[in-house]
Parts: sequence; structure tokens; C-alpha cells
Amino acid sequence: MEVFATVISGVIIYTCGQIMIRFVVDPIHRQRQTIGKIFDALHYYANIYSNPTIVDPRINEKTRRALRTLATELLAQTASIPSYGIWSKPRFVRNKQDVATAYSRLIYISNTLVNGDPSKNSDMSAKIKYALGAELTFES
Repeated sequence: MEVFATVISGVIIYTCGQIMIRFVVDPIHRQRQTIGKIFDALHYYANIYSNPTIVDPRINEKTRRALRTLATELLAQTASIPSYGIWSKPRFVRNKQDVATAYSRLIYISNTLVNGDPSKNSDMSAKIKYALGAELTFES
């Protein structure tokens, strides 16, 4: 009988662990991957959103779509994390205000890419990085 209880308890613990991984750990991991993609895009497209008038309009459009896609992906990944407030308190995830700030700034850059103020776009990029916790900075 003890063997049966041990097996059943092992199956229950394994099942609970898998549920936790599927519904909590994986969504948090996907959100962090999206944040990494945002950092990558902000660095990769910096020359475009900082100088939008001297770039081919097709490249501006590609950049605009990429930034807008990442903004909406960030919101979607955040919404997929159950009990988000619980995970943001111990800083497992960025708080909702930081996510909202990053989202709105990405949309701002996307909307003003063609005829916006390039210096303001660079400022928005810095605010996004700060909101999402960019610890890496490179000094020249």
C-alpha cells in the first residue's frame, strides 16, 4: 500500500509541476524573449528611427511594422501570464506600468517614424529600455 501511495503522490507532484511550467513558467519565458527582441530591434533600427527622413520609405515601413508588432506581442505575452500581479511583486516579471510604458513608447516611435522628431524617437527608445530593465549599457 505504501508503494501505491508513493507512486500516486509522485504522479500528483509531477502533474502539478507540469501545470506550473505550462501556465506560468513558459509565459514568463516568452515575455522575456519578447523583451529581448525589443532590445534587439531598438538597437538594430536605431539608425532608422533616429534619422527617418534620410532612409528609403520601404525601410521605414518595415521598421514601423516591426516595432508595432513587438509592442503588441509584448502586450499579448503579458496578458498570457496568470495572476500577473503575484509574479511582479517579487520582480519575476516587469510590473504592468513598465510594460504599458514600453508599449506606448514603441507605438509612439512606430507612429512618428516618418514625420516625427528624431531626437524624441531616441528619447522614447531610452525610456523603453529603462522601463523594461535594460541592465546592459555600452559606453563608447
